[in-house]
Amino acid sequence: MKNSLTNIAGRAEALGMYPVQSEMRGVLYIYNDGEYAIVTPDFVWRMPAKKLKKVLRELAGIVQDVEDLKDMEVRS
Repeated sequence: MKNSLTNIAGRAEALGMYPVQSEMRGVLYIYNDGEYAIVTPDFVWRMPAKKLKKVLRELAGIVQDVEDLKDMEVRS
């Protein structure tokens, strides 16, 4: 990615968007008009807020499922 996350956050804020620096290094979240963007040096993932909430709930379940399988030592 050619632009640093700091520059991207500054531009987003100048355009009236809401940038939030993550506690994780190299991750920035931006909210604008019902859409979220997750920005890293490797990719930008944009998604409507309503869909993102569903995806986040599902991801939490997937992480739990994988942890359960690891605890039971199940491998496919």
